[in-house]
Parts: sequence; structure tokens; C-alpha cells
Amino acid sequence: MKKNTMDFYRLSKIFYTYKIYWSLLLLVFFVNLIMQVTVIQNQQEKIREQNKNYTALREDWNQKPDDPDVITGYENRKMALEAFLGSLPEMADLSDKATEISSFFNKNGMTSGKIQFTPDRKEELSLWKYSTSLSVSGTYEGMKGLLADIHGSPSLFCIEHLSLKKGSEKDQVDMRLKISTCCR
Repeated sequence: MKKNTMDFYRLSKIFYTYKIYWSLLLLVFFVNLIMQVTVIQNQQEKIREQNKNYTALREDWNQKPDDPDVITGYENRKMALEAFLGSLPEMADLSDKATEISSFFNKNGMTSGKIQFTPDRKEELSLWKYSTSLSVSGTYEGMKGLLADIHGSPSLFCIEHLSLKKGSEKDQVDMRLKISTCCR
């Protein structure tokens, strides 16, 4: 019995002697416990929730190939793409595009340099993309009319870049314009 009392006395003396060390050790333990409860458990809950969401999405995406909705959707998209590709002009029609753009300039009283299309092959769809960069000057109303004509054209034109700045003369606007079109 005496030996146990001595051990307790000796342990309390050690604790008292190194109380700063033991206090820091207890502080670290409680900080770790608080971090575990607040941060790590919250993160684990978020991970579980995200895993459930992922599993639900994955089940939606793993529809069987013989599902009629999947096959019909694929066929509809394929027919729409083929119709779009069929509506694109042949390369021989490219001069008509330049003439059409020139007529828009003339109609709206704009001045521009020469229209020269540069080719760019789009292999994934077997298309040719032709684009031209132009410097156009005229009135603001003429610019609006030009853009409206390009937008309303039955031809497929894409305005890739457009910038406006005040021209050198009164009521004049200078515009940098990059237009592209696609051909089969």
C-alpha cells in the first residue's frame, strides 16, 4: 500500500515540476479534439454528400444503349447536324459571300478595304472556315444598318470581332470587323 502512495506522490511531484509542459500537452490535445469535431467531421459530411450526388448523377448517365430516349435523341441530333452541314454553301459560292458583304457596305454608305477571305480547315466536321478582317468607316447609323444587314442575311455569317472608335472626321466612326463563314 505504501508503494502506491509513493507512486502517486512521485507522479504529482513530476506533474507539478513540469506543469508548463503538461499544460501545453493538454492544450494541444483539446485543440486537436476541437479541430476533429468542427473541421474534419464537417468535411467528412460534405464528402459523403458529394459522393451521394456523384452516385446519383452516374446512375442517370448510365442509361442503357437500347433505351428509346437515348437512341431517338442521338438520331435527332445527327439529323440536325446533317441538315446544318447540307445547308452550308459549296466553296464555289464564296465569291457570292464577298459580293453580298460588299453590297451591305454600299447600301449603308460605308467604305472598306478589299474583302479577302482566308481559309482554315476544320477537320472534325470536314468544313472550311473562311474569315476576313476589315476596317470600315462611316456614320454610326450606317454601322448599325450594316450590322443589321449582316445579322439578317440568309447566309451564315459569324461576327468574330467588332471594335468601334471615333473617326477622324465629325460624325465618323471607324470599325474593325472580323467576319467568318463556313463552307463544305
